[in-house]
Amino acid sequence: MKRTLSLPAALALALALGCSSEPAATTDASADAPIDVGSDISIDVASDVPIDATPDAGPTLATIEALVLRPHCAIPSCHASAEPTGRMRLDEDFPRTSLRGVAAMGVACRDQGLVRVVPGDPAASLLYRKISEDAPPCGSRMPPRPPTRCPRAHRPRP
Repeated sequence: MKRTLSLPAALALALALGCSSEPAATTDASADAPIDVGSDISIDVASDVPIDATPDAGPTLATIEALVLRPHCAIPSCHASAEPTGRMRLDEDFPRTSLRGVAAMGVACRDQGLVRVVPGDPAASLLYRKISEDAPPCGSRMPPRPPTRCPRAHRPRP
């Protein structure tokens, strides 16, 4: 069963997943507490529409890009440079088609036969697995979360 994420939950997910290059200024012990967002994000990347969408079903891929990928992943030290991490650019100048149906190209993943995004199949999508699993099939969980920069988050499960 596919579910979508409501806009408030997407905002919570963006805050939970987001890593900045600046150290977090918090003394709140709950900052490292898991955040349960309650549902999976299932987006048809070809149409930008949540799968099984109703008018209030959840954010589009464009919303997720705006809230999570661009501010927290498409940064110069990661996925927004001429030589991005994993050879995967996520900044606004790079098309979404570089994700859909494209083989993984990072050193740790390129020989695994994995695809970055398989529309409608999060379990087969490496990008989804890297942000949702503690031990993805290759490479590291994303975004990286050093204790001083990123709060722990319960990632949605496929």
